Amino acid sequence: MASRTITVRSKIGLVKKSKPPEPALGPFRLELMEPQLPAKPISWAVRWEPRVASTQDLARAAAGAGEPEGWTIVTDYQERGRGRLGRPWLAADQRDLLFSLLLYPDASLLSLLPLLAGLALAEGVRRASGLSVDLKWPNDLLIGERKLAGVLLERGPRDAVALGVGLNVNSTGAELPPQATSIAVALGHPVPREPLLAAALDAIGEAVGRVRREGSGFILPAWRKHSSMLGRRVSYEEQGQARVATAEDLEPDGALRVRLDDGTRHRLYAGDVRMVRA
Repeated sequence: MASRTITVRSKIGLVKKSKPPEPALGPFRLELMEPQLPAKPISWAVRWEPRVASTQDLARAAAGAGEPEGWTIVTDYQERGRGRLGRPWLAADQRDLLFSLLLYPDASLLSLLPLLAGLALAEGVRRASGLSVDLKWPNDLLIGERKLAGVLLERGPRDAVALGVGLNVNSTGAELPPQATSIAVALGHPVPREPLLAAALDAIGEAVGRVRREGSGFILPAWRKHSSMLGRRVSYEEQGQARVATAEDLEPDGALRVRLDDGTRHRLYAGDVRMVRA
């Protein structure tokens, strides 16, 4: 099946109730996104490939080739998809939403960009599905204790940032690892992926535009409001040693401040942080 490219430039709007429902399963259909995205503040140029090695690698190559902000690649299947810390991201063919896009943020936003990306993706999921999701530092989306989506940000050529997303949409419980869930599992039925991508890109564009208009001061308060992580017990590794602490708050640069049982406080800038179940 040949790849397709489409540039979408009109205001977002989900499928009207008067129209027959779009099929939820099968290849991603770019033409269903035509009426759903605005031209500003980001003009989205979306390309679909049925199968790729890695959307992140393609986005970084696109940055090197001079592609502008808004260049996006979405696929039905990744052979070597990856998440944070180099972990593989596995998804069944034509089930989930796998995409990467290019942003060219101001350098002052880089440390907060993971939080902003998580906020925007959560808003996109809410708009398209009605589901409220929980944010886990630095950029995971949860439903209950189970992972719904992950975000990966990597620096690219020409000051670009490749923002990659793996969102579990139509994978079944049998296809997912025990610690994960999907929108279809949460709702009890499969859903089309095209409105989800449109809503996610629209929310990302709105978030980036707001930062450029107002600055980044809204990011931390908004993230705190949409996360149940702060105040909870978490586990992490420091210099190869497992530690358990209480997640206290976010620092102005987006770091997570934790308090050990002896009262010592640490700032975490990277790494795998897990919430400890009671």
